[in-house]
Amino acid sequence: MNVSQVSPDDSSTSSADSSARKQIRGSTVLLAGRGCSLLLNLLTQVVIIRALSKTSYGELAYVISIVELLSIAAVLCMDKTFSRYGAIYHEQNDKGRFAGSLILAICAPLSLGMILIALVWIVALFLPGSIPLDSTTWPLMLLVVFLTPGNGIASVSLSLLTILKGARAVFFRKHFLGPLLKLILVGAVCLWQAGPIEIAWAMVISGGVILLIDLWLVGKMVAEEGLLSSRIKRELKFPIRELFRYGFPTLISDIAFQVRGVILVVLLGWLATADSAASYRASLSLVRVNELVILNFMVMFVPLASRLFSAGETKKLLEMHRSTSLWIMTLSFPVFAASVALSKPGIKFLYGDAYLDVPLLIVILSAAYFVQASYGFNGLLLRVLGHMNAILKIELTTAAVTLILACFMISQWGAVGAAGAAAIGVCFQCSLKAIAVRRHVHERNGFDSLVPKFITTCVALGVLCLAYMFDLGWMTGTMVVLISSWIVLCVNRKHLQFDRNFPELKKVRVLNRLLGIDAKMKAESHKGSFRLAYMMSRFPKLTETFVLREMIEMEKLGIEVSVYPLQREKTTFLHPEARTYVERAIFTPWLSISIIFSCLKALCTQPITLLNTFITLIKENRKSKRFLLGAILFFPKAVYLAERMQREKIDHLHAHFASHPAMVAWVIHRLSGIPFSFTAHGSDLHRDQSMLLKKVESAAATITISDYNRRLIINHCGEQHAERIHVIHCGIDPDIFTPHLEPTDFEKGLGPFQMICVGTLHEVKGQFQLIEACKRLRDDAFEFTCHLVGDGSDRKALDEFVIQSGLQNHIVFHGRKTSHEIQQLMKQIDVIIAPSVPTADGRREGIPVVLMEGMASYIPAIASDLSGIPELVKHNQTGLLVSPHDTKGLATAILTLASDHALRNRLTTQGYQYVREEFDVAVNSKKLLQVILPDHKITIEKLEQSTKEDTHHSPQHQAQEMPV
Repeated sequence: MNVSQVSPDDSSTSSADSSARKQIRGSTVLLAGRGCSLLLNLLTQVVIIRALSKTSYGELAYVISIVELLSIAAVLCMDKTFSRYGAIYHEQNDKGRFAGSLILAICAPLSLGMILIALVWIVALFLPGSIPLDSTTWPLMLLVVFLTPGNGIASVSLSLLTILKGARAVFFRKHFLGPLLKLILVGAVCLWQAGPIEIAWAMVISGGVILLIDLWLVGKMVAEEGLLSSRIKRELKFPIRELFRYGFPTLISDIAFQVRGVILVVLLGWLATADSAASYRASLSLVRVNELVILNFMVMFVPLASRLFSAGETKKLLEMHRSTSLWIMTLSFPVFAASVALSKPGIKFLYGDAYLDVPLLIVILSAAYFVQASYGFNGLLLRVLGHMNAILKIELTTAAVTLILACFMISQWGAVGAAGAAAIGVCFQCSLKAIAVRRHVHERNGFDSLVPKFITTCVALGVLCLAYMFDLGWMTGTMVVLISSWIVLCVNRKHLQFDRNFPELKKVRVLNRLLGIDAKMKAESHKGSFRLAYMMSRFPKLTETFVLREMIEMEKLGIEVSVYPLQREKTTFLHPEARTYVERAIFTPWLSISIIFSCLKALCTQPITLLNTFITLIKENRKSKRFLLGAILFFPKAVYLAERMQREKIDHLHAHFASHPAMVAWVIHRLSGIPFSFTAHGSDLHRDQSMLLKKVESAAATITISDYNRRLIINHCGEQHAERIHVIHCGIDPDIFTPHLEPTDFEKGLGPFQMICVGTLHEVKGQFQLIEACKRLRDDAFEFTCHLVGDGSDRKALDEFVIQSGLQNHIVFHGRKTSHEIQQLMKQIDVIIAPSVPTADGRREGIPVVLMEGMASYIPAIASDLSGIPELVKHNQTGLLVSPHDTKGLATAILTLASDHALRNRLTTQGYQYVREEFDVAVNSKKLLQVILPDHKITIEKLEQSTKEDTHHSPQHQAQEMPV
């Protein structure tokens, strides 16, 4: 299937850039991970080589290579297959097929691995002469073969981590934990002057521990995705045909790929000597550093490319392929140059005099791997586009040619012959893939993208010539690497677009000239603007639309808004308006190199302030386990954000919620001097007031959403702070809520009374009390339907309670919905209910925003007489109030509202008018701006201009009487 036949794509260049940027950034994060992994594995090999004789190491390398081939056969390429189809099913939210493909991907390596272990032991016991192993290597084989299932599970868990968790999770598990554990165990064994058997035991034990960790990770991710729910079990589908149709050709491709690696080690051990196998295996560990970049980019490329292909966005896919291939070539070049120019001094330093034949192997194989990195990425494009037959033919042809050449050349030149056969095979394979791409993909690479590749190839040939002609040492070799890498960077930097993919590098002036970044920070765009940072606990949180709307209104007032969430909310549901803020939000991990450096810098530059701040945090929060733990965990992140906000020239920091966000804002203020304010809402204030006085004393302003909250803060902090504690209600944009003036089906006499309750399914929201009230309504023979919108920890318990109460025909669970979807659902709703209750641990609602949305949609409201809710729902004026937990009173209020049309009409009209007057986010955002920035010139001018505009525009919707 040609690309031109897949789907036409007229999407914008910026969208394509976004996909390519995501691929490049994610792959670059993994690049550091693979570098760490290769370094740890190289150290492990150096330790083994130094501990064993060359012959003993050759025997161990021979056995390990056979087991690696068995592992590839056992996994059946389910890791790569799941990486492609799992990403597609996850993108399509097809959890049934996603779960089914995951089960197949795990069961294949586990079951086949056990079968292969059994077969090896059977052969060893009954047919030992059928495999080219002698009395020295058979014991090693019987032991190392137990690594087979673990290697397969590790590959599948990596694919699952890539799809669900991203680059950082892959970094830790794949590239740090596993190699480090192996190095520790092997190193400990080698210190005791152990032989091959003891080293093999260390490898098997480390593999077993990693297998248990992988199974635990898979189980955890399965639970987080909800794949164990009864609904998923009912929808479970096993896409066997798709997986195996893709997997078997890929398996053959992988085995063919191993021809240049472990298969040649096996052939050397069989046709030549153990010493030859040792030399080739020792060279592979160093040469595989040249694969670092391409393998790393492959991990991120396949899921992203598969999603684009699934969406029919082939133009974006091809653009991402072009930019990625150039990045791979550029980043691979320094590794290639170092492998070639420093091979002789490097091998002598690492392996000793016994391996002086290895440098020539490294030069030959490094050249081959660089060709693969530069021109072999076409194969992955063919795989994503589904041209598996073409890939299969190429791989089989290449494998056959390489094996034939290897059998002949090994008998003549040993390890050097094996390296030569591998190099010829790689060049032949890349040529066939280039021809296949030209045949199947109509769109061609432009001349501009070919020129840098050609020049880079010429520079690589120059490095090879220098290494062949001169005996390069450490100094001369390093100079060759630096100069040639600088030339390649200068040639390619324009096409790599560092400023687009890594805009943060603009702040590092030293790199601007080197990377060709336009370091002008576009100061004109910030000239005269005010930079306001928003901080919240989690973002983007579906239920906290009030924060999102407030930020939107601030930008309308000319304020430049930056977003600094403490944690990233893991959600598949996202309000459309939130996308732009998610893309530019500054998400920070719990710990990173940047955070560590920031803490060390602060410790050196302001040690007294830093230590005093930390001690104050511990002292103020010592009585609250939750706040104390948060203070300790968030403190390093707060130190980093203080430095970053100074660098970003933030003028003011506003935190939503009086808990952890306000605490982090206080730390940032202490370390940077940036003024801050915070808004207290509901449970963040009612549940625990630890450190509240310190926050209020240090804040430029304290905002709360209700008079009830203001009185609580004043009672806790003292009357002397009353003037600096302001009530500014959360708000909505009433103009986006269309008043439902047409009669509902109930009012027409055509259907039951429709009720809706929107919110997280949690005890504090009162859904249990609402269901209890619904039982009373059913017992009174009242016809109704109750819609519960939202999801949460109480979903299962609420389901069971509904079934136990026999209300399945009356109560509907809708799950999570966006604001737009809720508006559509409200069109036939007769009443919106918020039956909030206080919980035993002190949680309670502030003023539910969903009540404002319902009242702005011309729907009457019933709510609990709790916290700040009476400031929105005034009893018998803008709605009806009932006491918390009073299920009888709630049922009576519903019946009263349903039977009294005049009352319903009056409450709806007055509630609609009151929301527009007191809970308009645009008006309240201006109030907030005046409070936190009272003297700022830009703010005053913008507010005056906005006020003038408001006086010339009347509201879109005038209150009208509801038809009865």
